[in-house]
Amino acid sequence: MSYEPLPEQVRQRRLIAGISLDLVAQHSGVSRCSLSLVERGLITLPADKLKRISDAINELSAKRLLVANYASEVGWPMPLRS
Repeated sequence: MSYEPLPEQVRQRRLIAGISLDLVAQHSGVSRCSLSLVERGLITLPADKLKRISDAINELSAKRLLVANYASEVGWPMPLRS
């Protein structure tokens, strides 16, 4: 059984991860407009699209952490949140 976030959790997870709406839209294949509407609770999306959004947030968050850790190793401070 896979995890699909509730629409209201999408925005919260994205903001906590410090990832832009545009970046999540680009990596999930869901339009920026649709993603914005989902985050505001104005539309619902099928479970497969919510999963793609969730997967994109997870992937981008993990990559951001890797970049921040590498930057720290070489002495270049990089905030984890923007």
